Amino acid sequence: KWVLVGLEQSCPFPEIKRFMNQWIGGSLGIKDDERCFAARRRSRYGIHIVPRRLCDEHRIVPKINARVAKVDVRSHVRAGLVPPPLVFKLIEAAFGPSCHFVAVFGLSMLPDELLKWSAESTA
Repeated sequence: KWVLVGLEQSCPFPEIKRFMNQWIGGSLGIKDDERCFAARRRSRYGIHIVPRRLCDEHRIVPKINARVAKVDVRSHVRAGLVPPPLVFKLIEAAFGPSCHFVAVFGLSMLPDELLKWSAESTA
């Protein structure tokens, strides 16, 4: 259902776009405040830095009605065992046919190369 949000945004036909918009919000139950996570920017998907205050307090992932895979590298980063290429592979491996969102924990900073690879992967 989340792929439909991107399709609806890129649809060139206003009537179909309007129908899809109503269907996504009504039948599929995707709330407007959740759409931002699947929205396309400049015709691409993207990376969202979500403050903890906007996350579900139990799951500690963005409040969204979808499967969100967690990649927690805290202990490995503290020990200096996880270079950016490995973190990227862990993130990439978490995506799947039934999982379109991945939450990454344990990075006090985001290395430029990791941000670049992740952004290119979501395009």
